[in-house]
Amino acid sequence: MAKLSKVTTDGESSREPRPSLERTQSDSDQHHGRDGHELLAEAGLGTMPRAAPVRVAALDAEHLRNAVASRLFGTAAEPVKIGKFTVLKRLGAGGMGVVYAAYDTELDRKIAIKLLRGVDEEGAHITRLKREAQALAKLSHPNVVHVYEIGTFRSQVFVAMEFIEGVTLRDWEPKDQPGVVQLIVEKFSEAGRGLAAAHAAGLVHRDFKPDNALVGDDGRVRVLDFGLARGLDEQEQPGESTLDQSHELLESHDSTLRQPLTRTGAILGTPAYMAPEQHIGNRADARSDQFAFCVALWEKLHGQRPFRANGLRQLAMKVLEGRIEEPEHSRHAVPQWLRRAIERGMSVDPEQRWPDMNALLAALAVDPRKRRRWLVAGGLLATLALGGTGWALTRDPPPSPCEGGERELVGVWDDEIRGRVHASFSATNAPYAENAWLGTSRHLDAYADEWVIMHREVCEASVVRQEESPELFGRKMVCLGQRLTELEQLTKLLVDVDADVLSRAVVAASSLARIESCADERSLFSDVDDERLDELERLLASANGRKSLGKYNEGLDIAQQALALAQAIGTPHGEARALLLLGDLQSKRRKTPEAKQSLREALRRADVAGDDATRVEALTQLMRVSFLEHDLEAGEALADDARAALARLGDAPLLEADFYLHYASLALARGENQRAGEYHRRALAIREAQLGADHPEVAISLTNISNALLAQGEHQLSEQMARQALVIFEAQLGSDHPYTAASQNNLGNSLLEQGRHITWSDPKRARPYFEEAVEHYRKAVKIREANSDGEHPSVAVNLHNLAEAQRWLGDYADARQDLERSLEIKRKHMDEDHPSVMLTVTALGRVLTELGEYEAALALLRPTADPSKQQERSPDVIAESLFALARAVQLAASDAASDADRKQATIEAHALATQARADYLEAGEDFRGEREQVERWLAANPI
Repeated sequence: MAKLSKVTTDGESSREPRPSLERTQSDSDQHHGRDGHELLAEAGLGTMPRAAPVRVAALDAEHLRNAVASRLFGTAAEPVKIGKFTVLKRLGAGGMGVVYAAYDTELDRKIAIKLLRGVDEEGAHITRLKREAQALAKLSHPNVVHVYEIGTFRSQVFVAMEFIEGVTLRDWEPKDQPGVVQLIVEKFSEAGRGLAAAHAAGLVHRDFKPDNALVGDDGRVRVLDFGLARGLDEQEQPGESTLDQSHELLESHDSTLRQPLTRTGAILGTPAYMAPEQHIGNRADARSDQFAFCVALWEKLHGQRPFRANGLRQLAMKVLEGRIEEPEHSRHAVPQWLRRAIERGMSVDPEQRWPDMNALLAALAVDPRKRRRWLVAGGLLATLALGGTGWALTRDPPPSPCEGGERELVGVWDDEIRGRVHASFSATNAPYAENAWLGTSRHLDAYADEWVIMHREVCEASVVRQEESPELFGRKMVCLGQRLTELEQLTKLLVDVDADVLSRAVVAASSLARIESCADERSLFSDVDDERLDELERLLASANGRKSLGKYNEGLDIAQQALALAQAIGTPHGEARALLLLGDLQSKRRKTPEAKQSLREALRRADVAGDDATRVEALTQLMRVSFLEHDLEAGEALADDARAALARLGDAPLLEADFYLHYASLALARGENQRAGEYHRRALAIREAQLGADHPEVAISLTNISNALLAQGEHQLSEQMARQALVIFEAQLGSDHPYTAASQNNLGNSLLEQGRHITWSDPKRARPYFEEAVEHYRKAVKIREANSDGEHPSVAVNLHNLAEAQRWLGDYADARQDLERSLEIKRKHMDEDHPSVMLTVTALGRVLTELGEYEAALALLRPTADPSKQQERSPDVIAESLFALARAVQLAASDAASDADRKQATIEAHALATQARADYLEAGEDFRGEREQVERWLAANPI
């Protein structure tokens, strides 16, 4: 297909910055420099049977006449217009219509216009088309065509869209190089994200194929031709089965199967990519798009489609029977875990496919740990001839002595273990159990594949190519054995999980020790030779697995056993690792004195062993202990030591990221918010580079940055980071996961703070922030309730925040209901004087005051003004309590029987408000609006 036309990317932003939601568009029918009919035949954009002709001949003729007149008479050609758009030239024609380049004089931009085939302004489908164009116009996503306008021209429907240059996903050909499979999957995943966004907006594409996605010159993929889109909940007329198509006899070429299949007034899809339900004339839904997407991805990876046939009937039968054909000569080597993910998306039964596009995209994340730089060299070396081994004299090449790494996975991560883990997850009945399984299995599949490849490479380097010594070979194999033991111990824990363990499973699977470290001689230690080392590794792996799944007490017991065994063996390296793990677990149980002792001893044993990596880890963990003890001076000194140790160690990016993470916590405790934000950004940049932009650890870093920015008063940037974190959590863990609930709450906090600051100057502009905050808080509450008995403290926190947003909106009745429930839950878990309880009591008192229930408000608020209960509360929280009480006192006194009572109440209220003003002043400029509100009240209510 010819190269497509130029795009102008109008980065029109919405109310708040959303960097992942740029508005873009293009169209698969845009071409230049070639005849439209030639392109129609080449791209498979014709229709069967032929659809109604587009009534554009008059438009083209008019354009031609004007050009001829200009040449003959030397006058400027009269521009041809479609509505307010000036037509520049015809770009091409397709099964759905004709595309023109045009110019929008009002907004000074070049656009594309499509005149739709067979749909006029009085047609039965114009209402649906307009509705869907409006939905697309509102859908601002970087991987979805952006529609500007829909209208009519001489009784013909047109759609105005953004103008883009690029090539279709079919014509896009990456260079055959290491990592090409990952690149292909990444590009298709961009298209998949566009489909997912459309599905979330209630639209189904119904004709996704490589021709309907464009790789722009900017490298971004956009999904095109949503002209077939239909609402997810819209009833669809029964279609014809492709098994009964009469034109089966007319054409049986492969190009025919790539052409859209139509009926009067509608396009059913393109046969080669149609799902089984479409072939039998049933309704297409989002899962049909998923099927088409997987067919297209398979085709790009293998160079041929999974269902190959000579005609429609044969194709339909193969699709309906799920007969995927093995590629004769696959274009690329596709790993088994990736193949399994794609095959599931092509299941005959829609219920057996991935739950949605987001789940599929999570499963397709190639090399999610981004730890395969060694594969390039390994793959090249593995192709070298086995010269000098004696096998050159034989006619047939021998089996490689280094094959068989897969057998080591039996009983560790094989089909049986996979089935048991899946069943264990399902048995929890958690709403996010399936998504947790998908994420966990994806990471463990990738880890197992990586282990097998590394196992083969280490063997071939020593045994086949004899490039490395037997001693180094042995040390690397010991390291790989340790990694296999860690995988085994984790999967053993995963075959019997509860809801709490389930919530941590994906992160645990994504955080296994890096396999590539076995290629780094600095990390290979062999200080003793003892048969008990295998048992030591099993204990360390078992304790570490329990730590990653939150089983801290069990992990502590096993870590103690590991330490005792390491001491008995006399391995300084083993002792250092056991002490590091023990100290980490102790700090997580808030046993800080014990943790400090264990970690300092780990430092000493690491120095004896010459283990710089463990030394860095011990120092960063000691920084965390200093933070927990609020010993900031000691933490700063430890940070200096850790920085020096990192410099000596050299390239250790993930350890450096952990260092910055703990250093940021210390800076935040010092009140150095800007410095904390900078450290969090450094940690984020490293994690993105090392783990991939969609890794759960990246989402955690984004959350940390968002919270630091919120503390700095950088509310818009905080919101931006919170949104990115939420996208990752939803994609990696699912929309019902507890971590996603926390992320929804964090985004609500960013929005609430923005609204709070704006409302003092522009209440109307602040309202949408509060409304969206309510939406996110409600989602958080719903997730928390679904994953607990509804009485968990986290439910109370989310209810409190929800009520705060409702209060700013003036929804006092709803706020009261949520605050009363929040308070009820908190009182079951906390003392009455707990700061969190007092916070909700204050909020409820304020709401009762607004509802006119002054006596009830006073009964709640008076205890909050007690100085003895304000020790652990920040100045802004104290000020809020005092001013809420002041207003309640003053309003309650308005009904007092005597002037003296009213005067006394006014004096008390004035004193409370004066103190509140002082506390807001101490709280800083972030609470300037609240302070000025108190000052206005004082001026309006003099003594």
